[in-house]
Amino acid sequence: MTPRLGQPDFPLAGLQLLYGGDNVVTKLEVGDKAFIVESNRIVREVFILKRSRDFYTVRFAENASGGIQLRASRLFASKEDAESSMPKKQVQKRTGFRSPYDYL
Repeated sequence: MTPRLGQPDFPLAGLQLLYGGDNVVTKLEVGDKAFIVESNRIVREVFILKRSRDFYTVRFAENASGGIQLRASRLFASKEDAESSMPKKQVQKRTGFRSPYDYL
């Protein structure tokens, strides 16, 4: 197959890839405020320092030194979005034998 004039020879060159899931924030710019979920239990506020393709370099709001690099799928525009992505705690109900030590 020969490429036409102005067409790339790679067959999937026009295909746009989407990274991450539904929580991908694509409109974040340098200096914007975002939120991340740490260890599936803590929501932290961060500031965007730099963007490079699908990676963002961020700095924590409460700590002015250092930064970390994350994929766009780990960033959330609001605190509510970040909290909704955290796994829900499931209460296990015990059935069957109960030790007498459980009542102490």
